[in-house]
Amino acid sequence: MMPSRARRAYAISLPREIVPATRTSSEDLKMSDPKRNGPKYSLVGDDTSLIGGLISATTLVVFAYGISFLTSHSKLAERILEGTPKILVRHGRRRPAEMAKQRISTSELTEALRHQGCASISRVRAAILENDGRITVLKA
Repeated sequence: MMPSRARRAYAISLPREIVPATRTSSEDLKMSDPKRNGPKYSLVGDDTSLIGGLISATTLVVFAYGISFLTSHSKLAERILEGTPKILVRHGRRRPAEMAKQRISTSELTEALRHQGCASISRVRAAILENDGRITVLKA
């Protein structure tokens, strides 16, 4: 008997794994996501021993501490590694060049404004894209 059309369909995820579509769930797609598994394999490769895990964990902690130390003692390093806030709206006027540079669309900006209780761009004194990706709105 021929397999049904649904059984012959395949879902292809980014790491080039082929998974039958009838058995694919959102959890399967999460597990095959290279953003989730990529860092694990780049740190330990095929080594799944306790020592390998401890070495990779220690490396991450030391690296994070080093970056923290460097940014707390050097304003230049802080500016390079963490960036600076960017002004997207000033005195009710969008700054299209800055929005394009930061890859923020007008619809994303207006959505952020609505979430912070501002119905119109003309009523905004400033909208600032923070280092962590949030948009802070200062109302006029």
